[in-house]
Amino acid sequence: MGQCVPKAGGSVIVAAEYDAGDPAVTVRIDCATPIALRYAGGWNWQAQLPPMAPGPHTLTIAARAVRTTRSAGFEVCDAEAAPLSGLDWPQVGGAPDHAGVRGYELAPPLVPRWATAIGGHVLQAAPAIVGGSVYVTATDQGDGNTGGVVALDLATGAIKWRTTTRLQIRGGPAVSGTTVAAVQLDGTVLGLDAETGAERLAQRAGERAVRRGRGDLRGAGRRRRGHPRRQPGPPGGALGARRRDAVVGRSGIGRGDSQALSAIAIGDNVALGAFHRTLGGVGAWDRTTGAELWRFQGELTTAINASPVVADGVVYIVNGVDEVFALDLATGTKRWQIKLDPGGGEWGNATVGTPAIAKGVLVVPTLYRDLVALDATTGFELWRHAGTPSPVRSTHYRGGHEAGFEASPVITGDLVWAADTGGQLTALDLHTGAALWKTQLGTPVLAGLAVSGNWLVVASYDGAVRAFATTSAEPSAPEAIACQVISAGGCCEAGGDPMGPLAGLCVVGVVVRRRRKGRPIRA
Repeated sequence: MGQCVPKAGGSVIVAAEYDAGDPAVTVRIDCATPIALRYAGGWNWQAQLPPMAPGPHTLTIAARAVRTTRSAGFEVCDAEAAPLSGLDWPQVGGAPDHAGVRGYELAPPLVPRWATAIGGHVLQAAPAIVGGSVYVTATDQGDGNTGGVVALDLATGAIKWRTTTRLQIRGGPAVSGTTVAAVQLDGTVLGLDAETGAERLAQRAGERAVRRGRGDLRGAGRRRRGHPRRQPGPPGGALGARRRDAVVGRSGIGRGDSQALSAIAIGDNVALGAFHRTLGGVGAWDRTTGAELWRFQGELTTAINASPVVADGVVYIVNGVDEVFALDLATGTKRWQIKLDPGGGEWGNATVGTPAIAKGVLVVPTLYRDLVALDATTGFELWRHAGTPSPVRSTHYRGGHEAGFEASPVITGDLVWAADTGGQLTALDLHTGAALWKTQLGTPVLAGLAVSGNWLVVASYDGAVRAFATTSAEPSAPEAIACQVISAGGCCEAGGDPMGPLAGLCVVGVVVRRRRKGRPIRA
């Protein structure tokens, strides 16, 4: 990825998975003694590496259980100063309207500044960025003791705090003031102190809140229960809005066997949401009084997983059948609809990620290979961009190695940033769909992206959070140089002794990945 490895300290993270056993991962620098990695949650294995001399080096990763070896070249050099954080991104889509847009252009090339293993998989949980901190939720799909909410320093990637929760949290966090809100699988909304992670509030949907201290989270418990397998999105669009008043009232939809997955959206003092897979449709309420304004029901409101998006008096909604439709925000009248793929079906769950909108272009992520751009006024298709094959089966009723986009894209100026389920991060022209820059992360991305100033944060399925930043010149990636064995006891390496007086390594190795045999990984 052209990363300039800093001279001082650091670690290496490798994503490796094989059956239910230990893949026994090791790394070595050039031809030095292999270093064993420890398990760090999710797919991740991690180790601290010794100081190194400046210049080009080779990192060799080996997973002995699967007899897999990968090598990559990197360079130890002086990195540019880390940029300052910018406007906050407090929830999925960056704001209660979920538009997913920033007006300035975050122009490539970007370089990775840090990567941190957070102790569990990241599913559809888009990260949030507030006040120079990154907030993300980790889901433990193994023994159940490493999930929860994690806060990281945006400048360095250092973990500031970790709060383990009683049950899994699969949706992304939302931040309002000094409170971080997240929802457990049983529907309990937690309010955590943004600085310490201490629990301030716990409220089960429909029950009175249990307060643990001062906080500014009110009424987010109106959020519906999540699906037992997926629960993307923040606790509710009311968080992060201009006023701190909560959405008042209830949807009037009874409990059922299958709830909706989308988060509430807020626009022009109207709260919008879908609370059940098939019943109740899309509802709109006055955000202050809770009075119902309108309700749109019918076949179009089947399996709404992506959060609604509000822009210029219109609400845009994507359903699991791979259909997009636009409603008038004031009346609920349908303006247009379009089906993106004729193969979309009622149980296809073809969409999960929330669209982004800017300059009259609506960008829709689908699990049927393509990222699709539509004219926001008419629904006319403008362009498509195909994803890369994924090592996980993220698409319902389809086989392995399907391409798709599950993560929510973001728009900065005239650029669309999107990461696919194959792990490729791409910058596209908003108006033409032309690919302007790309890099391969080597591990699936199912969660949305987040932007703050010149930072782009990506949370990937393996359980790592990566921060990219703008650069004046993209560093070169030296070619890997293989060791030459000269005797039974050693080998030699062109380039000299890697262990020099200067400080070490901070590089992310995400090149080893294996699907579980006999039981496919399902995100």
